[in-house]
Amino acid sequence: QLAAETAERTRVRAEREARAAEREARAAERARAPERPRRAERRATSELLALEIEDALEGAGARLLDLRRLGAGMLELRWRFLGERLVSLVDERLRVVEAGICLSGHDAALALPSLPGVVREAMESGQLVLTRHDEEGEAGLREVCFLLGAGGRVLWSDAGEALALPDSRARWEAIWSRRAELEEIAHSHPLGPLAFSAEDESTIAALAAGLGRALRFSVVAPRATLRREPDGSERLLEGTAEPAWAAALREASGMTGGGAAGSGTA
Repeated sequence: QLAAETAERTRVRAEREARAAEREARAAERARAPERPRRAERRATSELLALEIEDALEGAGARLLDLRRLGAGMLELRWRFLGERLVSLVDERLRVVEAGICLSGHDAALALPSLPGVVREAMESGQLVLTRHDEEGEAGLREVCFLLGAGGRVLWSDAGEALALPDSRARWEAIWSRRAELEEIAHSHPLGPLAFSAEDESTIAALAAGLGRALRFSVVAPRATLRREPDGSERLLEGTAEPAWAAALREASGMTGGGAAGSGTA
């Protein structure tokens, strides 16, 4: 139990360092390959922009749920703050184009990092009026985590909220007690994105430090699975290439209309 608590503290300390290290690694990668194809450059730029947006929102206590390019330098953000789901439009410099709430035409005066504070003020004064609505909804959806052993056997599982999997002492203890047979940790993103979030990255770094070895990690979205091997390489798995447990994880997450995952099942 002491070791599990140590690993948990390490995760907290590693959170900001992991995000900064990821930015530095991507910048170094671009510097080493200045002549790579334009498509790869655009992808790297998009990934850095997504990290910048995540940082801007997380710094104000909000969470990015999804990011979509609309063309002409416009980005549509789906994000969550104080239990409310919001949809906003920003440009690539993170200036607000449409806040997604009624601001009487003053949207352009804001930058993204200040938007959650404005939403908080509107909520506290009872004047929050949404002007853009998330049509995808989240009823019945939840993020679910599977701890997996040899052959994809589920060793333990737990479920979080609709679009979050809060840190859990029980999960850290389950990881530690099953460390000898644990090979992979998978979790779902019911509404995407098919990517490891900044929070995922800090958890991965903390687990490697706490366990003294790298594990395999997977993110399961509605249509595909992204798997990261212990050596850091990643593979996109679709259709029959996906592991057998991916369907069960989707069902537990509500992505296929199935039931909920058990909490702390053996």
